[in-house]
Amino acid sequence: MWTCVFLVCVTGVFGVDADEVKSVSVMKGDSATLYTDVTHIQINDRILWMFEFHDTLLAEIHAQNVNIYDSNEIFGDRLKLDSQTGSLIITNIRNTDSGVFTLVTISNRGTSYKRFNVTVYGFLPLLSASRTRQATDIHIILLPYVVFVCLLMGYMCCCCCVCCLYCKKRTGREKKNMSEYTEVIYSLHVKDPLQDNE
Repeated sequence: MWTCVFLVCVTGVFGVDADEVKSVSVMKGDSATLYTDVTHIQINDRILWMFEFHDTLLAEIHAQNVNIYDSNEIFGDRLKLDSQTGSLIITNIRNTDSGVFTLVTISNRGTSYKRFNVTVYGFLPLLSASRTRQATDIHIILLPYVVFVCLLMGYMCCCCCVCCLYCKKRTGREKKNMSEYTEVIYSLHVKDPLQDNE
């Protein structure tokens, strides 16, 4: 008896991964497909789709029978269910469709959970992305010119430094030559005191 209870408990928790959340972004008016990653549902498998943390049961596949519920009429006739894979299809998606969709798969291997965080956006993010791409393209185009200007400024700074050093050295040489010339002139004009006494 204890062995049977133990086996049932293990089967109940096998394959549970409640922390797995997949983000899905969809433009308003488009269709979104939430995939189960299953190629073919077995006859005994049961697929449940819920909206906003198990609050609303949207659709179910059991014994190959497909049922769409949506008692709150949040989605109306915009929900479809793939009978082979169990994937949920939302057509003409709206801003109010944003939220967390939970997939519950019950099979002989156990129960598994998968969550989809669906975000519906309008045209603003698309424009922002377009502007971001344009800004990136502009930066890529301007980059060679910026590098060229920086190199040119560096070259001009080096030239200025060389010119300053040359002028400083030349000025020092001219001052030295002028000093020597002044000494020569002064020595020519100064008389020897012995010559004056004679």
